[in-house]
Amino acid sequence: MSADRVTWVVGGPQGSGVDSAATIYARALAEGKLQIYGEREYYSNIKGEHSYYTVVASEGRVRSRPSSVHVLATFDEETIVKHAFDVVKGGAIIYDPQVENTLLSQIPTLEAEAVGRVLARLGRKEEEGKVGEVSVKEVLSYAESAGSVLAPVPYSDLTMEVGHKLGVDPGRLTRSVNVMAVASSLSLVGYPLEFLEAAIQKQFSGKAAAANENVAAARASYEYASRFRPRVSFTLGNGHNSEQRVLLQGTQAVALGKIAAGGRFQSYYPISPATDESFFLEEYETFGRGNTSSDYFIVVQSEDEIAAVTMAIGASLAGVRSSTATSGPGFSLMMEGIGWAGINEVPLVITLYQRGGPSTGLPTRSEQADLLFALNAGHGDFPKIVFASGDIEECFYDAGKAFNYAEKYQMPVIHLVEKQLATGTVTIPPFDLSKVNIERGKLLSGSNGPFRRFKITEDGVSPRSILGQEGGVGWYTGDEHDEFGHITEDPDTRKRMMEKRMRKLELAAREIPLQDKMTYYGPSRPDHLIVGWGGTKGPALDALDILSARGFSVGFLQLKMMQPFPSDEVTKVIDSAGEVISVESNFTGQLAQLIAQKTGHMIKRQIHKYTGRPIGSDELVEALNDMFREPDRRLEVLTVGA
Repeated sequence: MSADRVTWVVGGPQGSGVDSAATIYARALAEGKLQIYGEREYYSNIKGEHSYYTVVASEGRVRSRPSSVHVLATFDEETIVKHAFDVVKGGAIIYDPQVENTLLSQIPTLEAEAVGRVLARLGRKEEEGKVGEVSVKEVLSYAESAGSVLAPVPYSDLTMEVGHKLGVDPGRLTRSVNVMAVASSLSLVGYPLEFLEAAIQKQFSGKAAAANENVAAARASYEYASRFRPRVSFTLGNGHNSEQRVLLQGTQAVALGKIAAGGRFQSYYPISPATDESFFLEEYETFGRGNTSSDYFIVVQSEDEIAAVTMAIGASLAGVRSSTATSGPGFSLMMEGIGWAGINEVPLVITLYQRGGPSTGLPTRSEQADLLFALNAGHGDFPKIVFASGDIEECFYDAGKAFNYAEKYQMPVIHLVEKQLATGTVTIPPFDLSKVNIERGKLLSGSNGPFRRFKITEDGVSPRSILGQEGGVGWYTGDEHDEFGHITEDPDTRKRMMEKRMRKLELAAREIPLQDKMTYYGPSRPDHLIVGWGGTKGPALDALDILSARGFSVGFLQLKMMQPFPSDEVTKVIDSAGEVISVESNFTGQLAQLIAQKTGHMIKRQIHKYTGRPIGSDELVEALNDMFREPDRRLEVLTVGA
């Protein structure tokens, strides 16, 4: 049976090649014209702890992942123990038979809580015997009894065979186990080997020996795994869509968006998950424009986040489109710099990658708990724009819009991106650069008399000069000032300058198009309205399709612009719906709070997830179904995820 979409999970210790396996697998699917959606989960350590990658493949668009797994490829015992129970009936578990007799007590990184969950699934109680006597084989047997196909692949034996055939040390081929796991997975679902071979050649471009060794290892494991194929109840065919697509990670989309929109400076201090964006920019600091010239993007790793934000401010004052990227703890250190940019009306773009908090919290996990923090960043009242992307494609275009907002309205702009999107991977159509417009706002072109950098204007936006520009001398301090920038505490001047700055936010609210503020999906007057933001977009849209097919009248409102908030437009959508349910990856329902503050609508029914794992489409459908059946249920807390 051909599956509409196949969910594949690969897991192993951090540093064992999980990411490489997922990249090669995704490339092989892309070679076959399939569309993919991938999510990466890993602990905040360099090596050893459990890491896994989920990749969903389909001929049609994929926007989220379910919790059920069709093929589980494992590098170790812990992956089996944590994910075997998620494999669907007729799905497969690929593993090295050498791990079968490992006891749970012998897995050093397996938490006591995880052991408890395994025992519960097996129907074992701790008092019935020693926990250490439970083996991986028992978990595999349970999965097999539930309908999973066990596919033991002896990696060591296969690498020995391939090594002898190629005349190379088999020890060298231990690095090919990740490719062998991918090949075994594709064999089980009947996916053509040729696409994997093409993906391997691209992955190891310029390394002919490594490419040949990996292709040989892939062929051996593909053939070996084929013996289990008849028992797997589905196949994955290659796609038929000839549309060109790119395979991209979220941080890469943001970085490319900044380059395309004319960004030329980024400062950063390393912090998960923001660092990947700056690393990507460093890799492509020099890039071609046409056939004859090159352009440059300057990336600076600063000594801390305080220096990072002030460097970005300095670059902006010098006339460069500049940005900085960070996550929660780093953003906390930037507060004084953001306020300085606010009072001095400096264009400043901050990409804020949200992770689990508070404090260090869950540094490699996803959350949506920085919304209210971003809205209130910095002390005192000053205008700032805060908006959030809903998927990786939006990340690209929004990164460019952030520069336009910052320069046109001369204020800090905070672009919210969750870890889920930052480290996620998708196939999307090539970006349409005709949609990337550069608006630099009121730049000084000449001067007649003394330059008033902070001239009071009707719309609040003053002409902006570049440091060193003739006729554009101004004063920048952290104090309140007059039109020239000279420090003052005069109450009337203070009143006029405060009102001048805040008028810019009113201007932005009028000028920014509605499609950049929010998007509504569904019937005009739905019985049920889902409201969400950021990475909830994908699972919400998939849930919308599923529930609509079941006969429910459901709509989805995606909020993007958090400040200035589209109060009137949101009110119209909410007033047209029967009931409203908010969906967020945080504990307190921060978007629901914001909606209540800005519109007066109290969203009383909410779905939250705060485990650090993204919301899955199937768990959201189940939660919504429960709420539809039980009108008095006010809160549903989601927990799915290893």
